[in-house]
Amino acid sequence: MYFISTFLAYTDPRYDGINQEGLVPKCKVYLVITLYISTVEDVEIVTKDVDMEVTLSSKSYAVFKFFAPEKVDHVFLTIVDSVSCKDCDFFNVRIQPHNVPSMFKSIKSLDIPVANFSRQNYSINIWTPENAWYYLRFQFTQKTFSLINGGFFTFRLKFFLLPELINENVTLNLNNSNFDTYVPDPVFRLHRDGNISNIMSYNEYDLVRERNSDNFVYGYDLRPKKNGKIPLYINATNDKFTVLKFVIQDSTDSGGTAQFHLAVKPRAKYVNGKRIVETDPENNQVVACIRKGVRELPLWPHNCFFNNISQPSPIFVNKTVENASVMIPYPEPGTWFISIRLFCGSCESCNCSNHCQHKHETCMQVCEENCEPEQCNNCTNTCRQSVIEEDECRGCDCIGGCKRNNINCNTSIVFEVASFSCVDGTCGDNGKCVFSISEGFVVTSCFCTNNYRGWECSDNSQANPYSAIVVEMVLLTLSNLMFVPAVYLAIKRHYYIESLTYTLLCLSSTFYHACDAGENIISYCLIRLNILLFSVI
Repeated sequence: MYFISTFLAYTDPRYDGINQEGLVPKCKVYLVITLYISTVEDVEIVTKDVDMEVTLSSKSYAVFKFFAPEKVDHVFLTIVDSVSCKDCDFFNVRIQPHNVPSMFKSIKSLDIPVANFSRQNYSINIWTPENAWYYLRFQFTQKTFSLINGGFFTFRLKFFLLPELINENVTLNLNNSNFDTYVPDPVFRLHRDGNISNIMSYNEYDLVRERNSDNFVYGYDLRPKKNGKIPLYINATNDKFTVLKFVIQDSTDSGGTAQFHLAVKPRAKYVNGKRIVETDPENNQVVACIRKGVRELPLWPHNCFFNNISQPSPIFVNKTVENASVMIPYPEPGTWFISIRLFCGSCESCNCSNHCQHKHETCMQVCEENCEPEQCNNCTNTCRQSVIEEDECRGCDCIGGCKRNNINCNTSIVFEVASFSCVDGTCGDNGKCVFSISEGFVVTSCFCTNNYRGWECSDNSQANPYSAIVVEMVLLTLSNLMFVPAVYLAIKRHYYIESLTYTLLCLSSTFYHACDAGENIISYCLIRLNILLFSVI
């Protein structure tokens, strides 16, 4: 789903000229939007472990697609039996999920010089988010135009599903009669943290949606226990991370603000009947990542890693920062993932050289290209172990950006995933939450008063000071005292009807200014403002 937003350039009204209403023409903008959509017809679907033979001219490109189901960890693309076109310069491979890639937009790209194209096989590892269509684009490029020119190649896809047999060492005693908490089965997935690949496990919780009758107000909770109670926290250890999964529905849920709050549950114990609250160790830190469609890997000290891209984590909690939150205005519909990981002890940074990383990648490429299906899942551990056993590569034995150690720790994490209209359902003291409808889409936004600005009307850079508002209201209210001389003269000259009229005007104007002049910050309204306005008119 794509959105297009347009707006007029903002002009500060303080610097606009003062004009009489109705004497100056109003500026209206009429916007005409034309959308051109380029489609690719007859895209062939590729299945795993099937050789696809492609003949391609230099004037065109070929597009294929494949579906990566939920259990697929990554996909291995191999290009073999290639014959390059005569006058071409490069063979280009582009890969993109959800839509057809272009030469300039893709998540994976490979540009092979044609001089090397026919001499060896080429392969690409594709890290696939679950339940997504992926598109492959192949093209020969050349600097000089040739009418008849082309090439030939064969490619195949190999899907890697991390086996369930890894779970043999993870057991859960369900025969315990006291066990009533929902604990998901561990999931094992291949991850990279900027060094070498590592198989890591995580617990994934499918959150249950809780709907409210108000618009854009809903939340997510853990699955109830057998006794019907909802767990208030999750347990986290440093040997695996935790994933929270929730779904934001299309259109009806995207007009508010999604909020994620995270805190560490205080440790409490009873000594001689007294409750003692303990603090977490000083070196403990919880890092959380939130993103639509993919599970990011939390790294030390506060980073999120996915698809060879590392970016700052929006949330991290430690002894100094006891709780944290992040707000996402107008969240996109789809499946969202929150990855949470606990780090403990001191972190010794990884020192994995490029040579060691290249050696590991080469080992993985050769192993995954030539392995039998039942043996392919051993490639990661085999290559990793062979690399870190070398003296120059011992710094590559890392997990989460830190060298592996024998320290174990655990904690309990309290979280909240919810959505509200505007910001927590309000816009503070300087605005009100309003609903806007445009072309069938409903969104909430803050309507600010007293020249306040910002998402939640908290920017007071152009707001009037409170003292100035008080002075403005007092002066406007006292200005009605100018009616007093007119009333006095009318009574003295026996113009009683006129004196009554001036008195009523004085009172109604005074009440009107007392109700309206305070910029919605301070006001004293005896009756509704529209009635006072009618009485003044």
